[in-house]
Amino acid sequence: MLEQLVKKQIQEQSAICYIVVHGGLKMQMHWPVALKKGAQGTAPEDFAPLDTKATWQAMEKCYEKGDKTKAIGISNFSVEKTKALLSYAKVVPAVNQVECHPMWQQKKLHDFLYSQGIHLTVSLLLY
Repeated sequence: MLEQLVKKQIQEQSAICYIVVHGGLKMQMHWPVALKKGAQGTAPEDFAPLDTKATWQAMEKCYEKGDKTKAIGISNFSVEKTKALLSYAKVVPAVNQVECHPMWQQKKLHDFLYSQGIHLTVSLLLY
């Protein structure tokens, strides 16, 4: 059973997504932002406070149980947001999924993630 906070995040903010990998789940904090329940856009009034620390700690509990969650990661986190997460994380994110392409290579982010043992994966395909 998933931790209650993770369930709450999914229901209220859609901040977490799941991807099936190798017979288990990869849990990923999809955006470092939260929207108010029922928000229809991304205007300033649509944003809600996001407790990244509590969300990450709940994801760590799911990972530590070892039954279904095989990896936990982040998406769209900058160097600064990743550093903040690493300051309290017991489990280092396996991946940071971001937009990256020849016109926006994100070298600073790539270099930082590499130095921390975090895999950078691209969220957009080139056509």
